[in-house]
Amino acid sequence: MVLFMENFSLKEFIIKHYQYFGVGILFICLVVVLLIFSSGKKEKKEHEEVGNLSDVNVSQDASIPVPKDEFEVDAHEAVNALATTYFTAMASGDVDTLAGIRSELSETEKIRIQKKAEYTDSYQNFKCYTKPGPVEDSYIVFTYYEIKFKNIDTLAPGLTSLYIRSNDDGSLYVYDGELTDDVNDYIKSISAQDDVVELLDQVDTKYNEAAAADATLKSFMEAFPQTIDEAVSAELAARQLKDNEPPADEASTEETGEGDEQTPTTEYVRATDTANIRKSPSETGDKIAKCIVGEIFTRLQSLENGWSKLEYNGAEAYVKSDYLEVVSAEEAASAQQNPEQPEEGDNAGGTTSVIGTVTVKETVKIRQAASTSASQVGSAYQGDKFDLIMDMEDGWCKVLYNGNAAYIKSDYVEIHKN
Repeated sequence: MVLFMENFSLKEFIIKHYQYFGVGILFICLVVVLLIFSSGKKEKKEHEEVGNLSDVNVSQDASIPVPKDEFEVDAHEAVNALATTYFTAMASGDVDTLAGIRSELSETEKIRIQKKAEYTDSYQNFKCYTKPGPVEDSYIVFTYYEIKFKNIDTLAPGLTSLYIRSNDDGSLYVYDGELTDDVNDYIKSISAQDDVVELLDQVDTKYNEAAAADATLKSFMEAFPQTIDEAVSAELAARQLKDNEPPADEASTEETGEGDEQTPTTEYVRATDTANIRKSPSETGDKIAKCIVGEIFTRLQSLENGWSKLEYNGAEAYVKSDYLEVVSAEEAASAQQNPEQPEEGDNAGGTTSVIGTVTVKETVKIRQAASTSASQVGSAYQGDKFDLIMDMEDGWCKVLYNGNAAYIKSDYVEIHKN
């Protein structure tokens, strides 16, 4: 997703991956912050697709007045203290501290932070550039820092933007919740102001100078996003496999006599078709999500009414047994560690097929189900592409994400049907 090439421009990176998102931390990120959100490489033609920050589409009817004041530099002691705590925790992978000062922190993000911390010594030389936030007692804070990576001598300059708000007791925290349209417009307007663009230019120059002076840093940065993505994916697969293993006392069986075979109390099943996942074993039960062909579940019980009780996201859920087939533990483990996406037009004997693609226009959360209250399974960033399974009438798109079905709000993507 990120432009890593000989004439890599950090400013172009930040423009292309401009992030004012409902996932909260506003992360207008330079350099190392891309380690959190970025992966992969694109062709050089992407340079031509990059616009200017001043071209960002901001509503002219925004209901929140946008001040024209220039930055205040290290002007708020409490803001500086929060930023120091935040980045110290990031460096050490201290997700407990981060959970206490962020409004949201998903399990996937915790894993990503901890994997990054394995390569990080410290964040140094902080400087906070502060602008008033869109609500009372809030701030948009652009924090400059330099990261010391392990076994690399040269410090990597970086810039992260945080949306900081106040609790009822006056303490500050980093807000990562959903943003209203007027707050989105406010943040985009702030980020397009001249002093912000100038700051981005300055940090861009510092980073390019550091990369040019240290080939080790440059090559590290080129490989690092993919390294982290692979580490996170491996950890998620390992955790899911472990969660699907029955406890030893449940997996064991009592010997009932000579020649008797052991019968496991749980078994693995695979979806053979697209089917609704429901809260109760009935076609009138509340829908939680949809399973896709090839998706693996742990079946807790096969019911006489034709439904299967499954383990789903740490709770019990139900799918019609007609859409499931039993697989071995080895097959289940292999499928979870090496998920395969259906090929375009291939529905594996079922009704699921790729009907097109979507291209992400703005940073958006990827969710387990078609609801803003559903669990977040990842984040998508401007320019990301996903295979489209279904363009839903309720304002959601069903896509393939890491081999599984997931959901993205239609407003945040461009849909290209086959």
